[in-house]
Amino acid sequence: MRLFLAIDFPNRIKKRIYENVSILKSYIPKGIKWVEEENLHITFKFLGEVQPSLLDEICNSVQKITDRFPPFKTKFGKIEVVPNYHNPRVIWYDIIENNQVAQNIFKEIESNLNAIGFEKSHRSLKLHSTLGRIRFVQNIEWEKIIAKTQKIIKDVPCSKLTLFRSQLTPKGPIYTVEKIFLLNRK
Repeated sequence: MRLFLAIDFPNRIKKRIYENVSILKSYIPKGIKWVEEENLHITFKFLGEVQPSLLDEICNSVQKITDRFPPFKTKFGKIEVVPNYHNPRVIWYDIIENNQVAQNIFKEIESNLNAIGFEKSHRSLKLHSTLGRIRFVQNIEWEKIIAKTQKIIKDVPCSKLTLFRSQLTPKGPIYTVEKIFLLNRK
């Protein structure tokens, strides 16, 4: 099974993000596979293909970590084209978290999952929410189009991590919640 850890958005935030996706779609009618509204999330850690026999060990490991960390807040940064406007691959929202709680959780998850056989990420945690994957390059004035979107000024409360299973289909991925890990509320 294909698994990843994420910070799931409340539906009201997904709706607000998708208003901006709709604006982008109206100016970029083709060439991008847009993420469905219900699948919007903050990417935390991609685990990849995992043997079902490891699921309990993964869950126990992550739960021990989330039990020790408090909830935190994130906010929306800019919409970015990654890696750049000349070689676009992904369009995403940059997500900002100032207190380093997410970074500390990520470091411990990396360490604990490495101990049970998962490879450590080659990059540090970069919180983001993917809006679309760019299939082919068009002559797009990215800055002008992105400037037409509305700022999202609401903070996003992060009180849990969600382990999702991702089933790839021709119409797009189907995400299923495997486990929710609440952050310590003490």
